[in-house]
Amino acid sequence: MFSEHEDVLLFDKNLNIEVWRTSMYGNASCGLVGLINEWAAIGGERLVIWFDNKLQEINDPKLIWIHDMRQVGDEEIEILTDPWLENSAVWKLILRTLAKRKIKNFEEHRDKPYQEKIEW
Repeated sequence: MFSEHEDVLLFDKNLNIEVWRTSMYGNASCGLVGLINEWAAIGGERLVIWFDNKLQEINDPKLIWIHDMRQVGDEEIEILTDPWLENSAVWKLILRTLAKRKIKNFEEHRDKPYQEKIEW
């Protein structure tokens, strides 16, 4: 997965082809590729998921302004929304079903200066 300014693309190095490309308002802030390259997730002003060879924008107002993500299972990720916003939270998302569950509110950084890496 590559990011160039506001564009994000997934490129298959073995076949030397672009699999998909999308754009965001501002740069993507984070992204993950599944351990065996069967899915990808991109976060920034919105969440974009590539799963089962389909690219989907997740239009959920609770999953916007994503700061970071981490893989926690074969098809599960955790998402940290912008730590400086009042409604910042950590969410778990199951990629196959797009079912989400709030793990916790995240208030630890609300009044702190910006930093890229945050312990969460």
